[in-house]
Amino acid sequence: MYMLYYMPTDQLKQLEKEIRKIKHELLQLAPMRPGSLSLQYKLPAEKKAPYYQLSYTHKMRSRTQYVRPEWSLKSKNRLRFTSDSRD
Repeated sequence: MYMLYYMPTDQLKQLEKEIRKIKHELLQLAPMRPGSLSLQYKLPAEKKAPYYQLSYTHKMRSRTQYVRPEWSLKSKNRLRFTSDSRD
């Protein structure tokens, strides 16, 4: 059994307006890619010499790249899935 829900026209128009606004905001975002950004250490036992590493898959191949500290936040914002696997 299905129940139909009646929504007043004003509420429906308001919701549609909000949906259009959110869709527009999503289109303004920079391209997002699946991957992860993690903090790594050259000397992990001593937690010295930290650096950021970007891991992702492109055309069925796994890739990793070093990321400069000043670019880490910008890179992290462009990823759909992020995790700091080694804190």
